[in-house]
Order: sequence, then C-alpha cells, then structure tokens
Amino acid sequence: MSDEFRDKIRSNTLKQYTDGILDRQTKPQKIINSMLDELGVKYTNEKTFGYYSVDNYLDNDNLIIEVMGDYFHANPNKYKEEVLNDMQKKDIVRDQRKHTYIKKYHSIEILYLWENEINKKPNLCKKLIQDYIENNGKLDDYNSFNFFINDNKLKLNKQIINPYFIKNP
Repeated sequence: MSDEFRDKIRSNTLKQYTDGILDRQTKPQKIINSMLDELGVKYTNEKTFGYYSVDNYLDNDNLIIEVMGDYFHANPNKYKEEVLNDMQKKDIVRDQRKHTYIKKYHSIEILYLWENEINKKPNLCKKLIQDYIENNGKLDDYNSFNFFINDNKLKLNKQIINPYFIKNP
C-alpha cells in the first residue's frame, strides 16, 4: 500500500469518526460524555488533529480528554510491561505519537481518564475534569490513576506512575 493511499484511508476514517458515521463510543466514553453534559461543558467527540482523533475536545477551553481503556492502552497498574501483547505495544506507540504531536503542534497537555477510575471512582474523574478546566489545562499530573480525593479535594499520590507511552523524565 502506498503512503499516499494509506494517508487517504486515514483521512477518510477520521472524517467518518468526526461525522458520526463510525461510532467508537465505549461505555467509559459515554460516562465521561454524561459528566461533561452535567458540568455544562461544550465538547466535540472525535475531533481530529492531523492524523489523530481525540475522544473529547473541550470547545470553549481548547483542552482534550482521552478515555483510556485499561486493556487496550495497557494500564501500568494492571499490566506489566514484559507481558504486553503486540496489539497493546502497537497502541502504546500510537498513544505516544499522538501525545507528542498534540503537545508539540497544539500546546495542549491531555487529561487521561482511565477506565478503572471512570468505573470505580467517577467523582474523582469529575473533580479532575473540573480542576483541569479551572486551571486552564495545568495539573500536577494528567493521569487519573495518580490521584485520590481527601476531604473533597484532589490529592496527588506520593508515588507517580507514568503510563507506558509517557517516557520517564
């Protein structure tokens, strides 16, 4: 397959996501959409940035939320790096490229809400979304698994865990 043909397929696929022809709405994604609706946040699902599509683009804030499935995106709290399968490794590379591209060309640090917290700690995710917006996209960390709530306030875990697609500083 030529690079030109591959680029055309990518572009058409992204357009179909944006137009709602292809639906990638997982249960965790629907939960986050509901939270954004409750908070009155205007957002676009599957907004494209170059060759990449993001789960939620916050229209009025120029911010991005990605909903990360624990299995497909290899949550490091559940999956050890040495046992990842080829599909997970491929997704990690894609996630790293997307993160780098968005940060470099659009100056946006993405908030990553992980499936485990979405399902088991929805209040934490809602609070993270609020803080992310109120602080204009500036947080001490951008992964939901690195936070907890104490006295109705977000607190950062003492030990920070990076997802596999984020290189350690």
